[in-house]
Parts: sequence; C-alpha cells; structure tokens
Amino acid sequence: MLVLMRQIFRPPFIGDKIFYFFLVFLFLPKLTFAGDKLYVNSVYYEVGANGQSFFSVNYDRFLYINKDTSLFFLGRGGISLLTNKYTQKRIFGLPIEGIVLYGGRKHYIEGGIGWTPFLGISNLNDTLIPPDHKTNSRHGYFFRIGYRFIAPSGATVRIAPYMLYFLSGFPDRTKYERIVTLGFSIGYNF
Repeated sequence: MLVLMRQIFRPPFIGDKIFYFFLVFLFLPKLTFAGDKLYVNSVYYEVGANGQSFFSVNYDRFLYINKDTSLFFLGRGGISLLTNKYTQKRIFGLPIEGIVLYGGRKHYIEGGIGWTPFLGISNLNDTLIPPDHKTNSRHGYFFRIGYRFIAPSGATVRIAPYMLYFLSGFPDRTKYERIVTLGFSIGYNF
C-alpha cells in the first residue's frame, strides 16, 4: 500500500525518506490538553502572498506546542499555479514555510520564513521565450509577520504582509528582485 501511495503521490524530486516522514507526519493523532481541543492541522486558500500567483492552496501542521507560554511552531506547504507570460504554459509554485505563532485561544500573531521553488513545463527552445528567461525553474525566499484568527468551530482567517525575494538575472542568477505583497487566507482547522 505504501509503495502504491509513493508511486501515485510522491513528486519525482522528493526522496523516499522525506516522503515517508511527511506521510507519518500527516497521520499523527490530534493533541488535546485538559479536555480542550487544540487543532493541529490547517487547510486554507490564500490570495496573493508567497506563491507569487493570485492564489495558493496550503496545509500547515503544529509541530511544537508550549501551552504555558502560548508559543507554537508550525510547518507549512502548499501549491500555486501561474502561467508563463511568454508561452502561456503552467508554472507550479511550491511554498514551504516555518511559522511561529504567539497568542491565546483565538487570536495569534504569526511570523514566518520560507522558500518557494517554481517549476515550469515550457519548451525552452520556443522562440517566444526571450534569451534571458529560458528556464523552467526559479525560486524565492519570503518573510512575513501577520495575524491569525482561529474560531472555536475551526474556521481560520489569516492576513499578513509579505516581503518576497525572487532570484533573477538569468543565466548567472545573481540578482534578487524584491516584492512586497499582502496575503489573505481563509480556511479550516481540524
């Protein structure tokens, strides 16, 4: 069964050990404290932000919880779709982020730092693509500080300004372009 799941769901650039780690990570039990339910998984739709596209779909999971100090550490992953402006082919963004949350039962301040690789499927010999853009991969780093609201029902809303640094300057890839954007998310915790 695990071999079949690996063949179906594992992207070719992720090794087996990493794939199995995330598979176990997804099915860990929910955490509870003194009868109070604490949500440890979030799925949400985000507009703007780190995928450098109009939207992204994301998942995050609480990795470490210190209830005494109201400090939480989360891991996040997602997927966004863009279009190559020259060939109109799809480009996939895969944002990965480490998040720190601080706050009470509903209201949290959150900070994050992450990396987003972009993978495309364009034919690089296409004459529509200018010589300084002939690549199917790109990546960027992002930093943010924002606000997260988690309702008792599990609904969540997030808003945060992002500072994005994307690699440019093909072919030597030595320059970063800086972009400031605002991300807004709505989703569900379980």
